[in-house]
Amino acid sequence: MKLLPVAVAICAGLVFGHASSSAVSSCQAKMTAFPIDPVSKCCTHGPKYKMVAGVTAQVDQHPWAALIDYELKKGGKKPLCSGTLISGRYVLTGAHCVVGQVEDVGTPTSVRLGEFDFNHEGPDCKIEADSNSYCTEGAVSIEVETTTPHPKYAYPNHPSKWNDIALVRLKKTAPYTDFIRPICLPTRNPETNPPDQSLYVVSWHQKTGNGIKSLYEVPFVNQEKCKLIYNKRKVVLAEGQLCAGGLEGNDACKGDGGGPLVYENNEGLVELFGIVSFGPNPCGQKDFPSVYTNVYVYLDWIKTVIAE
Repeated sequence: MKLLPVAVAICAGLVFGHASSSAVSSCQAKMTAFPIDPVSKCCTHGPKYKMVAGVTAQVDQHPWAALIDYELKKGGKKPLCSGTLISGRYVLTGAHCVVGQVEDVGTPTSVRLGEFDFNHEGPDCKIEADSNSYCTEGAVSIEVETTTPHPKYAYPNHPSKWNDIALVRLKKTAPYTDFIRPICLPTRNPETNPPDQSLYVVSWHQKTGNGIKSLYEVPFVNQEKCKLIYNKRKVVLAEGQLCAGGLEGNDACKGDGGGPLVYENNEGLVELFGIVSFGPNPCGQKDFPSVYTNVYVYLDWIKTVIAE
């Protein structure tokens, strides 16, 4: 079986505001190049945020989820990968999103933050059953300054995609709003300290297939079990990888590569556990989990790359 990288109503209306202006201002001041300390409660979501899985996400869900736009060699511009905002100046993504086969298709030129429906310009809204209209402020596009893949990324065609992690530096500092916020980096290694509840993956491509942000609940799969599945396909997993999924129809999909796999800890903060690396084709197969880069293993590397 071939393995591939895995990558509502629209209206004009009132912005769905959650946080007070003073709280937003305080957190905006912390939007430097460096990841935010979880103690500040700024690398998190608004007070009304709910981790609810389903075909379509809420417009304010996962405010750290990013789309990476590419200038295509054949002309035009298109999002080919996803990423996660981890500070005011950096987006974490997969190395396969910046080097290797993707270079034959296009070059990453900008990052879209606060996006919900990537086919629609301007505010995106979702009308709830009570007729309330919740609207974003519209996506913010920031140019890419540099990209830094892990120096030991197993590329270009290695099927195991070891060290599939990269940092994208933005040319200017991202804003801090109800719809654009950095995520907390992980405080635990899920392989040695397995999560006691489900993980969640963001997808703009699975099921909806039309560019609307979706959220899927995926169970954690320990690496020993996952290795047995992938060894049969001549894919050898390493320490810096973790697995999740194996439920029919719930998965990241091609185009979601580099995107976030997240966990809500006991304090209510959402941590970035994984980066979408690769998985089955077609995506969302029963008993066939996808493979993610284990972010915790690369925390020291991330710190060495980030610069003010």
